[in-house]
Amino acid sequence: MQVVAPLRKADGGTVWVEGMFVRIARGPDTGRLQAILRDTTERRLLDARMQEAQKRESLGQMAAGIAHDLNNILTAIMGWASLAESARDPSRVTEALSSIRVAAERAGELSSSMLAFAGEGNAQRISTDLADLVSEMKPLLTSAFPKNVGLVVGAPAGPVMVVGDEVQLRQVVMNVITNAADATGAQGGDVLVETGIEEIGAAFGEGEHLFGTPPSIGPAAVVRVRDHGCGIAPERIQHIFDPFHTSKAKGRGLGLAAVLGILARHEGCVRVRSEVGVGTQMEVVLPLTGTVVTTTGPQARPETPADREGTILIVDDEPMLREVMRRAFSGVGFEVLQAASGEEALEVLDQHSDRVTAVVLDRSMPGMGGERALVEIRARLPELPVLRISGDAAGDLAAEHAHNTTFLGKPYGVRQLVDALLGLLDRC
Repeated sequence: MQVVAPLRKADGGTVWVEGMFVRIARGPDTGRLQAILRDTTERRLLDARMQEAQKRESLGQMAAGIAHDLNNILTAIMGWASLAESARDPSRVTEALSSIRVAAERAGELSSSMLAFAGEGNAQRISTDLADLVSEMKPLLTSAFPKNVGLVVGAPAGPVMVVGDEVQLRQVVMNVITNAADATGAQGGDVLVETGIEEIGAAFGEGEHLFGTPPSIGPAAVVRVRDHGCGIAPERIQHIFDPFHTSKAKGRGLGLAAVLGILARHEGCVRVRSEVGVGTQMEVVLPLTGTVVTTTGPQARPETPADREGTILIVDDEPMLREVMRRAFSGVGFEVLQAASGEEALEVLDQHSDRVTAVVLDRSMPGMGGERALVEIRARLPELPVLRISGDAAGDLAAEHAHNTTFLGKPYGVRQLVDALLGLLDRC
């Protein structure tokens, strides 16, 4: 029998001891226990220091990668903004503004990847057929592949239903398949993708590289991606989901790290099998569902919304965002009141409660944040429509606070903002 336990020293310190206890089988001490004790305190301290050093190295690598990508985006935005300011031809200004929008969307994708890596982000859980999802993505994926890499998608035996956020599940599939294509690119070949249902036994993943939440025993949804690329050395497999870790010349980013973050929210996992010089197989495993979960999407709206009447209270601590929202809502006929904090919002409501048609409420603010402000707003005006805005997860609300509310995640465009508010008002 082996035991590891902390012991307190006479001076009050702690020493860790590893003990092996063996029963003596022969001789005059037959039946007694022999103990072999070893002080492992120094080894534990060295292990802890090593883990801390590896953590700092990983965080440093992630920070450097994010800074690199973000600086590229900011450089593009600043460059196009300067070109727009100096342009005399209106078409050049339009081109610059369009490029700034594209750069901003890239920044939003980077932000979403970081939130996915952290297991956060805005998720809408509905029933999704993984088989259909993979088939629909084939044209998009092949267009982004190197010319010498093909994509072969096997025909599933039937629907493979899971419950999850379709956008995030697409990101998982895209990242895993794109990673396989990058690994294959040097020598060329096909990436093979199969979607199906697999019976999970008690020994699933034993002695293998399994990342994420192990699946329950029984049927599970599986997306299997195989490549015949360079393969991954055994000592590197444990690091392939680290942020900005790559063994490929082309690879750089949060792709596979984001996969684990998303799967954590979907109670899924990835099983990895790889051999250097032969290739790699990744299996994305998710809980199977037989229940159909649907959601009501936003209603299609005309390109130019009709003018509305009413007063919107904007609550956000960022002046630039308040000004964008003011112009957006004024542009469709609303009057606008503004507040820079939850406390100020309640003061404005107390003075103008008879005028305010709806509140647009940021979640994260100094002082009274959006969640607490919503509770106070509901205490005063239980039926008032509230559009909640945040750059991270929507969060869970009690039923009495969620009434007449909707959520919009950052970053958003002006059209998305206006549509979200009008949709909320139409429902209320």
